[in-house]
Amino acid sequence: MATTKAGARMCVVTIGLDEYLMPAATGIKVAELMQGARQVRSDYTGQGFRYHAMPEHDELRGVSWRSVTHKQIVEAKPPRGRRAIEGDDETGAP
Repeated sequence: MATTKAGARMCVVTIGLDEYLMPAATGIKVAELMQGARQVRSDYTGQGFRYHAMPEHDELRGVSWRSVTHKQIVEAKPPRGRRAIEGDDETGAP
C-alpha cells in the first residue's frame, strides 16, 4: 500500500483506464518511459506465448501524468466482511 507523507509531492499516472498514485518524480519517469510503448495482445499456443505487437499508429493510448494534493488522496477501505490481504480469494486462502 502506498503511504503518503504530507511533504512529498504526489501524482496520478493514468495508463489506459488504470490510474496509479505515486511520488511525482517517479510518475514523471513512468510517463516518459511509457510514451514509446506499443500495446501487445498475447496468445498461448502449444509452443508457448506469442505476442502480437499492435500497429505503430496504435501506440498505447491514455498515458498521462497529473499532480495531486494530499487533500485529494483518500485511503480506500477494504470491502466490508473481507480481509485486506493481498492474494486473498473467496476461500480465504492466501
